[in-house]
Amino acid sequence: MYINFEDHVSIFFPGGGCVNLLSLEGTGTSFLLSSRDWYKFAVNDYATTKVIRYLVTGPKKDLNTGLPCITISQVILNSASVVIGVIAVDILTSSLQSAIPN
Repeated sequence: MYINFEDHVSIFFPGGGCVNLLSLEGTGTSFLLSSRDWYKFAVNDYATTKVIRYLVTGPKKDLNTGLPCITISQVILNSASVVIGVIAVDILTSSLQSAIPN
């Protein structure tokens, strides 16, 4: 699971690591989660509907494992109902397959 805020600070679980992804620029390991499809989809969906929903994107290749996964995401709002970030989790499609009884 990961949380990405509009100021590009991200929190990753498990582990709870926190990093400002902009600080990684020039190191060869930088990427902005706000440029990912799941992030843009969640922000654009809320901008259009003004409804907080769980959204599913994918399947796509997981960046860590290379295996197919889906992403479930949801916007995070401040007290003025302004988007301040997106929370998301990747689920490997193999996990879904094994969870469904035959």
